[in-house]
Amino acid sequence: MKQHNNSFEDIMKKIFYLLIFLIILVISIVTVLNYAGYFSSEEKIITPHEFINWNQFDNQTLINNNQTINSSNNYSIFFDITEKLKELDGIENINYEIFITNNSMQNIIQYYSDILELDDYSISNEYSGITPPEYYELNYYTFIKGLNGVVIFIKTHETLTWVFYSTGNLLEYQNIINNLEI
Repeated sequence: MKQHNNSFEDIMKKIFYLLIFLIILVISIVTVLNYAGYFSSEEKIITPHEFINWNQFDNQTLINNNQTINSSNNYSIFFDITEKLKELDGIENINYEIFITNNSMQNIIQYYSDILELDDYSISNEYSGITPPEYYELNYYTFIKGLNGVVIFIKTHETLTWVFYSTGNLLEYQNIINNLEI
């Protein structure tokens, strides 16, 4: 009878040690993944290689390196696009910045793809595409790393390209992408 009791105690000790080991293992894995950036969404905003300061941009003219872009061009579409995106549900929960550049859309996406791939992000073709006409048919590209996402909305108009670079948690993006679907 006593041997049976010792056996039960031995089994309980083994279970206890196994649970302690599993808890330490899980905490370690979660800590390493969080440290590597797979859970936290505090990704920094990456500026395009060459960009024009959004604050210097107005409806009429834009000055870049002492070069005046023809004021007869109507670039107010960039303001309209920005205001329309700010109306999306959930946009207030993500970090974003807006840039204007002279680079082409293809060059900008290639630039961001190269940088983000170095940081272990991968592009998601399933969650990339073109917004409906009421959102100015913006191209958007989604890069994923764990629970983090980088979504880049982009639109070229005449000689300039408007870039809306955003970072956040994928769960926050889900609501935004759902609002963009037709």
